[in-house]
Amino acid sequence: MIVSRDPDFLRNRGEKVKGLLQKAGLGALPVLVDECSSNIWQRDLCNDTCYKAAWLFKNLLENEEALQGIAYF
Repeated sequence: MIVSRDPDFLRNRGEKVKGLLQKAGLGALPVLVDECSSNIWQRDLCNDTCYKAAWLFKNLLENEEALQGIAYF
């Protein structure tokens, strides 16, 4: 689990993973994110706000072509 101040963490990490796969000759493999959230606390009140909806939508749009799957929890 990683907590980051980078607002584009998901996109930046996805690009890094894709680059590593390309280097290893595995660029055709799909990249899937199996857990994705803006915080590590499931009971945080921000989970039920417009902020969270905007955060989720932003990350889905930014990564729709780079990642083949994103699971939000």
